[in-house]
Amino acid sequence: KITHIDTHIEYFNEKRRSIISKCSEIWDQRETIFPNLIFCGKTHKQLTKGLSSKYVYQIYDRLLSLNEYIRTWQSGEFDVNDFVTSQNIRCSTESECTLRLYGDQRRFSISEKGTELFTLHIKTGDLRFYFYPDSLNRKAYIGYIGSHLDTCSG
Repeated sequence: KITHIDTHIEYFNEKRRSIISKCSEIWDQRETIFPNLIFCGKTHKQLTKGLSSKYVYQIYDRLLSLNEYIRTWQSGEFDVNDFVTSQNIRCSTESECTLRLYGDQRRFSISEKGTELFTLHIKTGDLRFYFYPDSLNRKAYIGYIGSHLDTCSG
């Protein structure tokens, strides 16, 4: 029954995870797998040409966590602390020093909205995922998936 689908989400996510083996497959299936995330900036190129498939499960798992959190987001502004706690994920806002010196590296285009400064980022191993939560539409824009960008701390 349609009403029981939510109780089986973990099962379906694990099944889907087991058949994805390349980052390009994440791109190809992004709208189905991550309906609460909107990929923008150069994420198409990053997922189809730039990132090694050795990162596919790190990328899949972190995006799935963000998608799940956005799905359950009910009201108010995005709460990074609640996201970190509920999803057991490393995520933070970029420091003022880094934004002052390297903020342009964190500006990404959003279709029909122009550019935005993406200050939140998920950290995992060698990768960073910069995203911009939209509290009006309860979606998150993904602007960058890749290696460390420049920071004040090196």
